[in-house]
Amino acid sequence: MCEVLSLTGNPCTKPLHKGGSGETSIHEADTNFKAELPIMEHCSGVRYISACNCGRKQGSREDPFTVRNANYDFYQLLGSECGCEMLDRIVFPVFEPSTKDFKAAQLFSNHSQGSKLKDISTCCKDLSNQHGNTQGLSLVHSGDGDSDLMIGDPNLNAEAATVHPQISDTSFTENNHHIVIQVAETEVESSKEKFLVRQPSTTEYLPGMLNSESPGSLLPQFPSWSLVCLGPSSLYSHNLGLQEQQQAGLLMGSAYLLPWDVTVRLEQQQKDKFWPPVGEPNRLKQSQSLGLSKGRKSKGTKDLSEFNVKIFIGVEYECPRGHRFMCSAPDRVLKTSGTGLVKDNGNKVTGCDMPLYFPCPCTNTKPLIAQLMRVHVVTPKAPVHVTLDPKVQPAPSPCPTFVTGCQEPMRLSQSAYWVLRLPYVYVGERGTYLPPKDPVPPDYGKLLTGMYGIVEISDNKL
Repeated sequence: MCEVLSLTGNPCTKPLHKGGSGETSIHEADTNFKAELPIMEHCSGVRYISACNCGRKQGSREDPFTVRNANYDFYQLLGSECGCEMLDRIVFPVFEPSTKDFKAAQLFSNHSQGSKLKDISTCCKDLSNQHGNTQGLSLVHSGDGDSDLMIGDPNLNAEAATVHPQISDTSFTENNHHIVIQVAETEVESSKEKFLVRQPSTTEYLPGMLNSESPGSLLPQFPSWSLVCLGPSSLYSHNLGLQEQQQAGLLMGSAYLLPWDVTVRLEQQQKDKFWPPVGEPNRLKQSQSLGLSKGRKSKGTKDLSEFNVKIFIGVEYECPRGHRFMCSAPDRVLKTSGTGLVKDNGNKVTGCDMPLYFPCPCTNTKPLIAQLMRVHVVTPKAPVHVTLDPKVQPAPSPCPTFVTGCQEPMRLSQSAYWVLRLPYVYVGERGTYLPPKDPVPPDYGKLLTGMYGIVEISDNKL
């Protein structure tokens, strides 16, 4: 038998053969008939049920043996049946060849980089022990040998600034739902720095998926992520939840999004059509037309530098049988009350690492392992952009962090329903990170905190 493993860990059940792409099986070197082996596609006989990019249609899929089939081809085929391939979307960076003789890059392990990572990891460990909290501490390694220390713990911001100064658009307080929008004064400098970013190769592509260990000059041939806009925010009703025709396969009682009330405060008010000066007589009328909630009051007038917005968030898991459900916390499935009310909010799913794998509640016997596959976001009707910057670590360290490849957090349009579809499999330079067959600790694989943000709408972004 062939016995080549699929990307989910199941062996090919066909007789000894060469793969459809020309690669040979693990036992081919032991045979004297290499040239006579037939060429056919691998097949484990295992089939799964998955939803399309937007989640409105489900379909049966074969056990994937290639990254392209797992993360791209299946969703393209199902999307053509659903129609979601025609939806507005954010395009992810991919390889664009400049010649017909392009090829996959040859990647080699770099021991010197490994020792450098070890030294930096030791430094991070000492820093975390000093403060007694390691949640939100992650090391992102770029392909050019430089390392950025990304620290999500508010108590570590001072040390982070001394290690690697950064300017962020948003910052979170300890309750994880108060966001301060900082009007950057260095937009000119940051725009100049964008021109200094290394241009990706046009002759070699990345054979795996983009992650923190990938060379900075390589891009994959296809995106493993998807971010589509279903339409206006009115598609979601918090009283009714998500109906079967909107999102297929969602378990009863879990077909709701979580409300996330965020207080946004401008530290430096800009004088444009979105932020009228306090002395303007039409400031109240404009704020009401923008859908802003009541902010601070000062002697009977509104302070438009602070206001509240309501965002709806859904962190969705999908099991091999196609059952889908939302989680309201890293350790809890979303369940409504007997009257259909959602008592939870989005603070925990936005302020914590969310597990990549979670036991599916579809059976009381040995549970199937569901995987985090989509993030639903309904943006507010307010002069701000909700941003997404997803980073996934599918296994414990030293597993790398998988990223989209976008240089900046992705900005979502106002008053719209967006769905981010995560990769089905994770394959890096070290190989495939197989999904677990049995329940694992919540921190085994995770969607890292710091994914969500809010930035101000500026004239050049309209």
